Amino acid sequence: MHTLEVDLLAGDRVLAFGHLQQGYWALARECFNKILAMEPQNANIWFWVGECNYRLKQWAAARMNFDQVIQNNARHGLALARRADCYMQEKNPERAILDLNEAIRLLSVAIGNSTDIQTQQQAKVNLSYAYSLRGQFGLQYGLENHAASCHCQILDDLSQAVQLDPLNADAFVALGTYHAEVKAWGEAIKAFSEAIKLKPDVVTLKFWRGMSCVEDKKYNNAVEDFSAYLQARPDQGFALNYRAHAYVGMGKWENAMADYQKAARLGLKPDALTYYGCARCLLELGQTERALTCADACLSMGGGMSLYAHALMARGRALFELGQYGESVAAMSESIRLLEEAGEDAIPATYYRNQGKALARANRLEEAILSLSKAIGRDAADADAYHWRGLCRMCVRRLQAALEDFDAAIAINQELAGFYAGRGLCLMHRGYLVQSIEDLTRALELDGQLAWAYWYRSKALMRQGDYWGALADVNSLLALPANKLSPLLEEVKMATIEKRCAFCQRQVSRRAN
Repeated sequence: MHTLEVDLLAGDRVLAFGHLQQGYWALARECFNKILAMEPQNANIWFWVGECNYRLKQWAAARMNFDQVIQNNARHGLALARRADCYMQEKNPERAILDLNEAIRLLSVAIGNSTDIQTQQQAKVNLSYAYSLRGQFGLQYGLENHAASCHCQILDDLSQAVQLDPLNADAFVALGTYHAEVKAWGEAIKAFSEAIKLKPDVVTLKFWRGMSCVEDKKYNNAVEDFSAYLQARPDQGFALNYRAHAYVGMGKWENAMADYQKAARLGLKPDALTYYGCARCLLELGQTERALTCADACLSMGGGMSLYAHALMARGRALFELGQYGESVAAMSESIRLLEEAGEDAIPATYYRNQGKALARANRLEEAILSLSKAIGRDAADADAYHWRGLCRMCVRRLQAALEDFDAAIAINQELAGFYAGRGLCLMHRGYLVQSIEDLTRALELDGQLAWAYWYRSKALMRQGDYWGALADVNSLLALPANKLSPLLEEVKMATIEKRCAFCQRQVSRRAN
């Protein structure tokens, strides 16, 4: 070769590798092609041309370049791995897996044969890449058959990849994806976190980690990840929806509704899960009729048995608030039946409590007691369940058991007026008038507009002969705003209240004379 040609080739090499370092793949390829014109059998140059085409996502051209490398050097493991990657991009899994298996064999041998530390380290990086690719291949093609051996192979490949090269971000991403696929959310979060350390500017990784955090009930972390993603991509409605789901998990109903509504304004069509999330938010925000509409929309879309069952519970809660107790019981009971048949161990205690309350309102007291007992069995700190079971037991005249329930409710929460009102009534039924009046007075200290407490205390005071106090309670009752008086009027007629008022007035007048 002429001296001038050698000098030109040397210049092209320097220029080509300079372009490579700066990521100018097309310019680097142009320089490498000039070298190939003079050295057509140079496997290394063919590899770098292939690398440029690979980076430019010209898969067919890159694959043919790597063919040339392998023809000239059949032991070039990295070229085999790259060609496998091209086959994967071209949807040719059969050829891809053959190349990957051979690449892993050759690169493993290379590590064992290497005595130079730097060469050995590079071989480990290459082998990590090959294992990562085979793990990704398994994710794309192998999980579909759900074979246990396939799952083990994927996990082993990806674990090997990150062990060989702790800087292999793509391997950590694939490992996180695998764990998410098998619902190992904690492990998925760990893997995505490692990938984020290596690629902190890739906001998509935070979105994926956020999704795993939602599933793992780490809602605060999920909100942080989705917020970071949305800061970079504020127009992504699906990310707003996922952040809304996280807010629902945190009980931040207004934040969740704001995200759901913003996602809808961006044109995202609500799915079944979104309608369910909206139903839960609207229930907590007191917008019962809208909540019922959203629950029904979720039910009409399906979305899987579990979601359907939970949406039925939301529908039942809405119907309960609307006073449609029979339909409420039907919806809640079907919800629980579906979840029990599916073997869901984590049916919330609140579901049985909600069912018990609806059964109580429907005057199915024995069934209500059973449901409330199940709620307490799942959550012994559910004060509301104790309170409602106490009310039901009191109605069927199991007064001692009812009193124990009221005691348990108050021991858990001393700040709810209704708990003291319930115990006060139970004590009155047992003839303990002094203690009854004490509890009813405490109820009114906590809530000065609790109509039932005025009504029951007036009755207890009458039994003690304190008609002045009873009359004051009845007058306070009648002075309440209509919305505070209406719950009592569902059970007690206004004529009955007025009759008691008149009776107390007569007794006060008689005693005054």
